[in-house]
Amino acid sequence: MADREGVEAVTLRALASEVGVASPMALYTYFASKEDLVAAMRERLVGRMREGRKAATSWQALLRETAHGLSRSAREHPNWLPLIFTPSGPSSSFPSSFLGYADRLIELMLKDGFSLADALRAHTCVLSFALGHAYLERALATSVGADPMTKRIALLQQIVAQAPEGSYSSLATVASQIDRWSFDETFEFGLEALLAGVEAHRRPEVGRR
Repeated sequence: MADREGVEAVTLRALASEVGVASPMALYTYFASKEDLVAAMRERLVGRMREGRKAATSWQALLRETAHGLSRSAREHPNWLPLIFTPSGPSSSFPSSFLGYADRLIELMLKDGFSLADALRAHTCVLSFALGHAYLERALATSVGADPMTKRIALLQQIVAQAPEGSYSSLATVASQIDRWSFDETFEFGLEALLAGVEAHRRPEVGRR
């Protein structure tokens, strides 16, 4: 239902109809409220993001796994993503799987000389990058169609070729050398650059603000 219509469409009444239950009241055996249902969906989503992952022994590996899991989920189920940011009461706002991940990340980063603030910043930056990359890919595919960057590169090559000689010389050089585009390769490039930047900002806590 969330894939088809978005998270907001998922209610106990709609779910009862979807599975052929005559009365929504039957579902209250399993979920006391819609908030409980949303919390269970959020736990499932975070769990899927962590599927198949081994116990990370470094903060870099843990952040890589998080970025890949979030990117994969955003591609496969873009309508589920609001679940991550939808509050559902103090007892279920944070899935246990997320709390375990956050605890392990902070442990590894503190052990490696980062401050708590920088550990949280690193986590937020990786989430922002993975979500932003997934949404950009989806937005381009929606507006341009399949293989959007290849179409844009072809258009750029056409425009540059038709421009007066000597115009856009830097673009002309790049356009003539690009024959394909990979969002996956771009994702890896950006993620590794981000992690290298986090590493470069590691410095002692003493004297910092």
